[in-house]
Amino acid sequence: MVRLLFIVCIIIAQSGCTGDTEKVVETTSIADSLPIVTDTTTKQVTLNEGLEMFSNIEQIDYCVPIPLSEYVRDTKNDYERAKFVFVNKKNDQLELVLQGMFRSDPKVSIEEYFKNSYPPEDEEGGKNIETKEIVKSTGCFYAKGFWSNFALDQKFIEVTWLRKDDLVKLYVSYDIQDTTIWNNRLKKITETDSYCK
Repeated sequence: MVRLLFIVCIIIAQSGCTGDTEKVVETTSIADSLPIVTDTTTKQVTLNEGLEMFSNIEQIDYCVPIPLSEYVRDTKNDYERAKFVFVNKKNDQLELVLQGMFRSDPKVSIEEYFKNSYPPEDEEGGKNIETKEIVKSTGCFYAKGFWSNFALDQKFIEVTWLRKDDLVKLYVSYDIQDTTIWNNRLKKITETDSYCK
């Protein structure tokens, strides 16, 4: 058996050493004819409260108003499809995260999804929810609160749009001094349904 393996290895080695080293194989692919897309987002018109419509067309289409002029895109972290992380220009501890995801079970209602999104264990982990509400007219729900270790400095907002086959999540951490601004922005953000029109 070992002898047979040795003979096969010698035959393979000799057939690869014929002296014809300039052999080039050219292949073409349909991907070679497609244009390169460098960014899957578009920036649109500025809305009230300093919000601009942010659009994503990668994997899951969504359009959500966010204050783009106050944030820069974080390109240091690992890439994840349909997810965008932005860091506040003035304070890099504050971030805005937008992500589109496919739903694992499209039959789950918005009420059930809402209930399961904020379990009591979250508070034990330091996540304190002050307000949470369902906005049926736009198919979303939101929560406002703070993390225990940042209670004096910052707050957060989470908005989730539940759509037929997918969902879109927005998470924003903001300076506690900007609470009034973000309360007004939250009203505008939840008035949209996250679909691109």
